[in-house]
Amino acid sequence: MTTTKTNSVWEQDLIEIIGEVPLLKLEARFGGSYLHVHVEPKDEVIAAIGRTAAAKLSAECGGLDVYVPTILWRMRRNEAIEREQNTGRTITELASKYRLHAKHIKKILRERHGYNV
Repeated sequence: MTTTKTNSVWEQDLIEIIGEVPLLKLEARFGGSYLHVHVEPKDEVIAAIGRTAAAKLSAECGGLDVYVPTILWRMRRNEAIEREQNTGRTITELASKYRLHAKHIKKILRERHGYNV
């Protein structure tokens, strides 16, 4: 997977520490909240991102409360919505799959490419 640049400096730092794929998993599980990172990785963090990434996170941020953003996760979700819309899925199908309102799906598509949906 290609490393994505986001407008979040903290998110870029997390990508450098644990990598993009573990960050996506961390965002999916803890996104939008603060996570206390223990010096020794806790089971819930290991379960979310794997032992290696959890150890790296603990080594770098152990003892800190870390805000876990959702920017990268949302970017990937929105890219997936766009891809699926381009393959013929309807707005209603996408809304159901991603558990969003149809208006939000339309807004995402408009913002990404100016689709008139």
